Amino acid sequence: MSLWLSGIGVSRGIAIGRAHRIQSADLDIPEYTIELSAVDAEVARFSEALGQAQAQLRQIRAQLPGARADIAAFIETHLLMLEDRALSDAVVALIRERRCNAEWALRLQRDALVAVFEQMEDAYLKSRRDDVEHVVSGILRILLRQ
Repeated sequence: MSLWLSGIGVSRGIAIGRAHRIQSADLDIPEYTIELSAVDAEVARFSEALGQAQAQLRQIRAQLPGARADIAAFIETHLLMLEDRALSDAVVALIRERRCNAEWALRLQRDALVAVFEQMEDAYLKSRRDDVEHVVSGILRILLRQ
């Protein structure tokens, strides 16, 4: 099977090979309310997904060759974001206050954090919004079992 892809060239030459889709960009995030009796279980489900995301990144970091310090620093940044209570505490608070599912609460917090980064004037700090979206996407994929 052949497929033509066109775009803006960033280097000279032609590339021929197999294309692999690593992951779909769009996640279908369900939005529903939960019973008051299920709030603690939903908080636990979010906490477990957060822990799994951290474990996945630590495993990847451990498998990196020592010469890849740039990638290790990238992973370390994402680990720090996962450990940041500004993300986790806000999601837990949303689950408890709104009685919403973990995916919905996580998306609401992601949107709030991204809005803060988008208002920054510094281009480097503004670009950190992509890291927030990547980290949240990883947690969402665990919650959605994707």
